[in-house]
Amino acid sequence: MKLPRKERKAISINTTALPDIIFMLLFFFMVSTTIQQKDHHLVELPSANNSEVKAKKEYRDLNIYVAYVDELVYLKINGKSHDFSGMEALLKQEVQTLKANHHAVDKAILYISGEVEMTYVNAIKAELQKLAIYQLKYIHDGLT
Repeated sequence: MKLPRKERKAISINTTALPDIIFMLLFFFMVSTTIQQKDHHLVELPSANNSEVKAKKEYRDLNIYVAYVDELVYLKINGKSHDFSGMEALLKQEVQTLKANHHAVDKAILYISGEVEMTYVNAIKAELQKLAIYQLKYIHDGLT
């Protein structure tokens, strides 16, 4: 048996007051908002001096080997060996030598033997930061 369906009436929402409400809100926010003017500062960017010279420089990496030898930590920086106590002087000397030969040092490669403690690596890293060498590549030899 088929039951007759009731006709559905379309529901209409009265929106005649909606524009009035929107304009009242707009007027309220326009009146209550304060407009602040900020002083704009001109930023003067530094100019690149000697950009041609920098482009012509040859970049060299600083190769640093750190390992234990007879229970003492030794460094080998670009072929020059020394114990760890003279690390600061040896790094400065090697960077100055490269700069005197018109080479720019932008990166250091640090070869670390497996048994070297991190305190030595952190000391080398701090000294390289003093010398404005911020790019550092670590190569770790885990075999002891």
